[in-house]
Amino acid sequence: MDPSALRKRNVIRVLNVIMNRDRISRTEIATETGLTKTTISDIVKWFLNLGFLDEQKSKPKGVGRPSLTLQVNSKFAHVAGLSIMRDGVDVSVIDATRAFLWETSRSFENRFNFDDVIEVIYRTLDETFDMAKKENMPIKAIGIGVPGLVDPKNGLVKLSPKFPGFKNIPLVKMISQRYRVDAWVENDSDMAAMGERWFGKGKECDSFIYVYVVEGIGAGIVLNGELLHGETGYTGEIGHLLIKREENTVYLEEEFGMDVLIRRARNIGADVTDLKQIGHLWRKDNSIRKLVEDFAEKIGLGIHSAVNILGIATVFVGGKAPELGDVFLTRLKDVVVNNLFYKHDMRIEFSELGTSAVSLGAAVYGLEMYLQKVLTRSGGDEVKNTRWG
Repeated sequence: MDPSALRKRNVIRVLNVIMNRDRISRTEIATETGLTKTTISDIVKWFLNLGFLDEQKSKPKGVGRPSLTLQVNSKFAHVAGLSIMRDGVDVSVIDATRAFLWETSRSFENRFNFDDVIEVIYRTLDETFDMAKKENMPIKAIGIGVPGLVDPKNGLVKLSPKFPGFKNIPLVKMISQRYRVDAWVENDSDMAAMGERWFGKGKECDSFIYVYVVEGIGAGIVLNGELLHGETGYTGEIGHLLIKREENTVYLEEEFGMDVLIRRARNIGADVTDLKQIGHLWRKDNSIRKLVEDFAEKIGLGIHSAVNILGIATVFVGGKAPELGDVFLTRLKDVVVNNLFYKHDMRIEFSELGTSAVSLGAAVYGLEMYLQKVLTRSGGDEVKNTRWG
């Protein structure tokens, strides 16, 4: 193997271990990576010189000399995570330790107008960069989560059905040139799974399915600590499972997305404009309760298929679905558990992150890509295809 390629691989292995621990010693890094102490010492020294790591003495619990432990310098980088949703945008900012700093949100006036959508994105990021400058926390990179099909390698939004003007849009180039920082783009459901992995209930799980239920229905899949990517550039598109509607086949999310639920609730006489209202109304209106349970059942069937195909027993349901309350989750769980191929323990819970999961996950994604680029002095494909465990 080329020596420079080997060094990149070793640097990434060390980086992965460090980013998964609050504090760690050189000896522990060597044990977990299997690299020699000389190699570890060389890489750690480089990280220290760059200002990425701080080294401190730790007092021993008993008799003995103080040991040296390493931790990430929180000020090394501040990263923004941009979530483009159907109704607006969220931007979350984190530091190099993944600590959450603040969030900014704006709504779209007209999501069907491409220029209006871009204008809202720019205004929200402008506000974020102004705040970062004021707080002396310069933004070094931006991670982006977008609904639909993306091309991460080329920074393109290839197709986003909920945004008619988003087709082969060079979003990464547009944002990186305007703000003069590195940027990367990924699918919103995948970014939501990363948000759950680092900020939510997924911190304690090696494998889980994160189901992102909004106007569309998608899923991010974490398998053995790794975000799962497919050959086609997308995975977990539960909302694009085919179902029958009369003589035609349609996508699941076309019949059971959350915007459809609101519309159907109105059609039976409910005066509602959002899911929170429906979440309160089903408690006193049996027709609304049945409608919510019907949506939970159909989405549950999609999740059941994913569970059987992937063999994963933990599912977090996020996005806007938690606003519907217990009746939704209870019916969804019953559908999945009662129809398992064979009976085994299942954990199915609501996420507690709401739609912020996407911007948080996008920020972590931007951070990992930025660190891999800076700390390996390369943006090559070998680096870009790596994910933290």
